[in-house]
Amino acid sequence: MLHHRTLNLVDEYCPHLEHLIITIKGWEDLLAAPLRIPPVKRLGLLYDESYGPSGLGGFSDLFDWLAGCSVSPSTTAVRVLGETHVRKLRSLLVMGHHAGIGQVSNRSYRFEDYEGNLFRPP
Repeated sequence: MLHHRTLNLVDEYCPHLEHLIITIKGWEDLLAAPLRIPPVKRLGLLYDESYGPSGLGGFSDLFDWLAGCSVSPSTTAVRVLGETHVRKLRSLLVMGHHAGIGQVSNRSYRFEDYEGNLFRPP
């Protein structure tokens, strides 16, 4: 689980950090801690498959967490890392399940896949 203290240490001791990858064992774990993300250029979110597969519904937890986080204006992109989750999210968007994407579409950063392609409803 992410802790404010950990990210505060990153912010304090790594003031010139440009890229930060957060590994998550479950999208729902994110909801326990809306955070202030250190000022980084790119934030990567990696779901660790070794904890088991995530359900397709887990993306609503991701969008809720992103909506509740304080992301620095210097952050230009938030990326979903991992091919499996990128495919799942793209499938949801194609099927018309894209209500959560609206929570991040008006933010100051781009919401992208691991290759830098923008997520958006078709």
